[in-house]
Amino acid sequence: MQSGPTSEREAWHTRQRPDPLIFARCEVELSGVVQGVGLRPAIYRLATKAGLSGSVQNRSGTVRIILEGPQRDIDNFVRLLPRALPPNAALEKIRIVSHIPIPLPDKAAHHFEIIASEPDERADVCVPPDLAICDACRAEVLDPMNRRFRHPFATCTNCGPRYTILSKMPYDRANTSMIAFEMCTACRAEYTDPNDRRFHAETIACPNCGPQLSFRKPNAAETNGTDALLAARAEIARGGILAVKGIGGFLLAVDPFNAYAVRRLRTRKRRPHKPFAIMVESAKVAEQWVIIADSARKLMESPRCPIVILPLRPTADQANGLPIDLISPDTPTVGVMLPSAPLLLLLLVQLPGDPTPPFQALIMTSGNRHDEPIAVTDEEGESLLRDIADAILTHDREILRRCDDSVCAIRGQTTQVWRRARGYAPEILHLAQPIRRSVLAMGAEIKNTIAFGYGSSVLISQHLGDLSSPEANDAMEKTAEGLLRLSEREPDCVAVDLHPDMHPTRYGERIASRLSVPLVKVQHHAAHAAAVLAEHGLSAGPALVFDGGGLGVDGSIWGAEMFLIEEHSWKRVASFSPVPLPGGDAAVRMPSRQLLARWVKSGITPSAEWLKKLNVPEDEYAAVASMSSSDACGV
Repeated sequence: MQSGPTSEREAWHTRQRPDPLIFARCEVELSGVVQGVGLRPAIYRLATKAGLSGSVQNRSGTVRIILEGPQRDIDNFVRLLPRALPPNAALEKIRIVSHIPIPLPDKAAHHFEIIASEPDERADVCVPPDLAICDACRAEVLDPMNRRFRHPFATCTNCGPRYTILSKMPYDRANTSMIAFEMCTACRAEYTDPNDRRFHAETIACPNCGPQLSFRKPNAAETNGTDALLAARAEIARGGILAVKGIGGFLLAVDPFNAYAVRRLRTRKRRPHKPFAIMVESAKVAEQWVIIADSARKLMESPRCPIVILPLRPTADQANGLPIDLISPDTPTVGVMLPSAPLLLLLLVQLPGDPTPPFQALIMTSGNRHDEPIAVTDEEGESLLRDIADAILTHDREILRRCDDSVCAIRGQTTQVWRRARGYAPEILHLAQPIRRSVLAMGAEIKNTIAFGYGSSVLISQHLGDLSSPEANDAMEKTAEGLLRLSEREPDCVAVDLHPDMHPTRYGERIASRLSVPLVKVQHHAAHAAAVLAEHGLSAGPALVFDGGGLGVDGSIWGAEMFLIEEHSWKRVASFSPVPLPGGDAAVRMPSRQLLARWVKSGITPSAEWLKKLNVPEDEYAAVASMSSSDACGV
């Protein structure tokens, strides 16, 4: 995630400098992904090695450094800083706030410290995303001689939850759900040791002082700690469906080699055809079923650790009896992920004292009911998933933000993010041109995502999904408020979809009214066109949008548009001829109905073979044809 900062650093080294032997006091401000990634400890070590006095401090969206010492040592520090970044930092700007000569001290104290955080007004906040378990923590968890052996919550400055446990900026333990766990003496020693990789790791914990596991099953006594983990693995091995409290919410785990268990999961989750993702211990394990290019392997093993859509090998259905037709029916691909957290790793492997054999793979799918958001609390897990899961493995670290697993695909050498969530959200996206007003954009009803833009930055929420339930809408509202709270700003206006009956539109209206700011209604497809242009650094040009139905400015339902986008306006210049939408919104969710409507209007009668391909029964086709031949649902 490192990047070369565009900053005042270049000018710092080229302009006329004072005598390098004088003493100076310099204040430096860093912005970008600079919190929750181990940057302060790295700065501490660099400054101490240089013999400089001063401090480093988290602010709401930046890191501030005070340096005191010989001018040449300060120069060297600023020069070396971009190369001393921890692996997950992304330094976007180095700003020299002030620089003044100071008297030569009688005795050089050489005292550098990490000091308490404080807010700064209207900072460019970069909230750290959740980071997958690093190699060092992974080794400790699997080492019987390490004190974190089998610890499901091992983290350090290079890994662990961030966004999902964060209540507000700056990123300090006091502002996370880890505040509920007081460090033991051993963890405190690591936290305060500059030479330890857990130096100022805000999520630090161990089996003695960290979160604890609980295993619950109807009509059985609750078990805790290591016994809970062993019971959970045994439940999966018996063919049970296990609900697991992960980083951003509950997951449902099943042994993919147990066809009966997979069928039960499909039935209970009301998911007859959609593919399931599988989790494996390493990319090497997955290679017996899928083809993994170098770019895909790198993405899988990155701190983002998304689900990656990979092509199946021709012999995948013959490899070790994995029922590919049940896991990923009717598609030549399957989603594969590596364990993003120690708890998930521990479900896969067999460690000493555990009678349950290791799992080659586990199905891991979102812990939710059909068309509802993932469960995040124990109460939600037990009430919403009790008709799906046979047992629950949970813990007492609170999840403050729902966040599903990200889904990516590799096209050529380019990563396409299909579902932007854990590991990606809520990273800042940068615009080529700044916007004039800060905007809270509420998104649409289906596959909802919320964004907050200000200046040249856009803070984008995690994927929220379809908003067809009260629970989903509650998650949407909390996410919108959370973005504003994290950014420590209020919008100058609120942008909503033109359709008045969408839940995000209605909630956006309430936010605009509460804050007394303008409400801007945006045509659905014009918003898509503008977003794609902005993504590529453009502000004008032609755009083709194929995205189902959306309310047009003329009151009809639009779909398949060609726009001409100008700097501050747009024009619809072409579209398909309008046809009825059989069943209204149902035709948006089932595009086959739109195809059938066009056939009916064109006088084409589909064959039985085509109806079978479209998965449309003949009685449903008769109803669609009847609706399509009338003007009752015309557009």
